[in-house]
Amino acid sequence: MPYEVVMKQPSPLALASQRQIVPEMSDMPNYRCSMFTDLYVWLREQHVEPSGTEMVIYYGNEFLDTQVDMETAVPIPEDALIELKTYQHADIQLRMLDEPMPLATTILQGSIYDIPLAITAIFTWIHSSGYRSAGTIREVHLSGMETCDTNFDAIVFEMQIPVHTEA
Repeated sequence: MPYEVVMKQPSPLALASQRQIVPEMSDMPNYRCSMFTDLYVWLREQHVEPSGTEMVIYYGNEFLDTQVDMETAVPIPEDALIELKTYQHADIQLRMLDEPMPLATTILQGSIYDIPLAITAIFTWIHSSGYRSAGTIREVHLSGMETCDTNFDAIVFEMQIPVHTEA
């Protein structure tokens, strides 16, 4: 499937998130389910409504199928971030995502297992367009909230990579 890559300017986001290392790709569905469930349960307990579309943030400079460093995140109102900042929770982090760099983005519609193809398309576009990647890979869930029952063959995600011009 050909991917159209477009540039976007991000807006700052207040996030509630959870970051873990996923040992193997085969463990990914269970980790994602557990992490998103924990986030949504915690937000309900704090009486905080999500203020945007959930996402997954992947750390690292290359695609790996073992020891995947990932963060599940749910945007929350900025005033909730300020109110909850003193709350200590072993697994939930509260922070601002406010990288000012533009994002190279593409839409992935179909199987979650096609994420590497979409990411490769973005990196190819980045390098052929005179940019360099400048941050973490983001997966924004346009198809709605991910649950333990999500059909991973029928997703709509926006894949995003921060960029800057080559010097």
